[in-house]
Amino acid sequence: TFSIYEKSILKNPGQWLWQHNRYKQQSSKILNKPFRKDCILIVLPKKCDHLLEHLSTLRKIYPTEFLFLLAPKKCKKNLPTWPEKIFFYTSEKDLFIKDYRFKLVLNLANYGSLKNHYLKLSASAVFSLQNLEKLAPSSSKNLSQILTGALCKPGRLT
Repeated sequence: TFSIYEKSILKNPGQWLWQHNRYKQQSSKILNKPFRKDCILIVLPKKCDHLLEHLSTLRKIYPTEFLFLLAPKKCKKNLPTWPEKIFFYTSEKDLFIKDYRFKLVLNLANYGSLKNHYLKLSASAVFSLQNLEKLAPSSSKNLSQILTGALCKPGRLT
């Protein structure tokens, strides 16, 4: 006979496989401490065409980490192929994914209600684009510069 735990694991194995931090985070040489996570969700706004060219910067910053995208369905054909998985949304209610893998959420869409949702699950930090802009040097002009300036230690990412 199966115990309650075994039944729960069989019903939702994905929620049990990610209960601990299996992979080492990036070293402190490159990333600032709040951004050293191994599983990251990147939330794109409904109008995301102007951001797409800057997404490759995130892959440079996180070369081995698990990156996931939450993107509007209309951007489907223009998205990069490197994310572990791409979740699509058509309305704001689709943004509230019940997934415990995400340790860091980069909310580039600035949806304010996402922060509490992902912090209640397993994220240790949720940063909006406005947060990142405040953390980046004032000379940062585009999203790539903002991401590099906010997430990385000065002069560490080439």
